[in-house]
Amino acid sequence: MSESMPIVRWSPDCPYLDALPLLCQKLIREARSTATQSTLSWTYGRCSLAYNRDFIDPANGREVCGLNLLAKADDTLLVGRVTDRTGKVTATIVNYACHPVSLGAPID
Repeated sequence: MSESMPIVRWSPDCPYLDALPLLCQKLIREARSTATQSTLSWTYGRCSLAYNRDFIDPANGREVCGLNLLAKADDTLLVGRVTDRTGKVTATIVNYACHPVSLGAPID
């Protein structure tokens, strides 16, 4: 995203969702006008923060939020890098399927 991207704050006079179309149009125009040849590279890794929290309550069979050690969590970590023609990093992309939480994780 552009460092000059305007901050849109919700208010009763200018609801956030009403401002999105014009903001998106502006950002698309800016991206098109500053586009340059780039290279995208990526790699996969693993992160051990993940725990499966889709626990099935044996009393009633309902899915609840709780530690489920019987199911494997998605621990895939994707890291991408965008570089310009000179090799300068212009963007970094990180994707991790879950977020760390304190609920249910064992303390070692």
